[in-house]
Amino acid sequence: MHGFFAALTSARLWLLVAGLLLATVAIIGALLGKDTGLHPEIFPFSLAAAVVLSAAFLAEALDAAPALFEISLGFIIGLMGVHGATALDTLALLGSSAVMFFAGLEMDPGLIARTITRSLTVGLLSFAGPFVVSTLFLRFLGYSLRVALLAATGVSTTSVAVVYAILHATRQVQTELGQILLASTMVADVVSIVVFTALVLHPGKLLVVYIVALVLVPPLLGSLSRRAPRLGHETEIRIMLALLLSVILFSEAVGIHAVLFSFIVGLALAETASRRTEAMDKIGAVIFGFLAPIFFVTAGMDVAVAELSRCWPIALVLLIASYPSKILATYVGLRLLIPAKSLGIKAANLFAARLTMSSIIAFTGLKSGTLPAELAEAILLTAIVATLLAGSTSRVAVEEEEAYFSAEIIGHHS
Repeated sequence: MHGFFAALTSARLWLLVAGLLLATVAIIGALLGKDTGLHPEIFPFSLAAAVVLSAAFLAEALDAAPALFEISLGFIIGLMGVHGATALDTLALLGSSAVMFFAGLEMDPGLIARTITRSLTVGLLSFAGPFVVSTLFLRFLGYSLRVALLAATGVSTTSVAVVYAILHATRQVQTELGQILLASTMVADVVSIVVFTALVLHPGKLLVVYIVALVLVPPLLGSLSRRAPRLGHETEIRIMLALLLSVILFSEAVGIHAVLFSFIVGLALAETASRRTEAMDKIGAVIFGFLAPIFFVTAGMDVAVAELSRCWPIALVLLIASYPSKILATYVGLRLLIPAKSLGIKAANLFAARLTMSSIIAFTGLKSGTLPAELAEAILLTAIVATLLAGSTSRVAVEEEEAYFSAEIIGHHS
């Protein structure tokens, strides 16, 4: 009994209770408030804010990544009929791009250069495995080749934003394994972006401009940042936010999502950003304390537009086709990366997290008429299921992998 009361007064238990209460309030508010004439912009934003705070408490109490709770609770209030308004969707776009930008800032260019072969191997295998299997499944079900390829892309990608959020929460981003895993997920994400662009967009002047800018602008920014004098932290943060907004505006004008360009620009500034720790801490607090949570909550709400009764059979087929093949293909790559004694099958599960590009592909395909409604909805549904399955088991796996990885390196050097 004494132990029970001791547990009752523990900080984690109080955080758990507070998180559950806030989640309950958000769900009840979603049930009761959507038809009461409340402000169409403020109401969903208020619910999202309650979800963000609830997820933070639950993550602290259960020692998990907040993104998992943000996605789950966003999905639940989305099922209640609440979906992102214009302001929330705008912040979600900024949040997804900001996470990618910050992920680039925290990468080690030298490490990427040294491990490029391994990162490419894991990333390409991680995408190719589920892509081939899912395409064959969909062709067998009677879908056209273009539709099958597009849908297969949507279930084969890896969400760098989700993976980075998990690695950031576990403090594994700066480890050598964490950097390789992040670089590998970026390869899978980039491949999915390229395939998606080839299937949906028609070659034109704007696409050429985008490719030229992607090749020329990041090196130029990197060179300027190395020559620039040290400025006040607030000024440096404003410059980084201005760059991020410029990238988003340019990408939107071209018609391509900003996640790839944001990551590449962040990577170009990584060398100088590593020496500006105070500015990095402050902008990281803004991104992971506000922008990224809004993105994850809104993504969960958007996924809930799926009509479950109509799309669950094809969603089940896609999950069976893509999830095991994703893990198996990634595991093969990780076995090449981390020899003997590794727990690669657990770390491979991290790559199954997909959200950003899956949502973009589903909504774009549906809006353009390229994807049938039930297939687009199935992609959205499998995205949240796969992401939750991946994130729920990956925290310990990455920490265990790092221990083995470090031991392998020490043994190799000794």
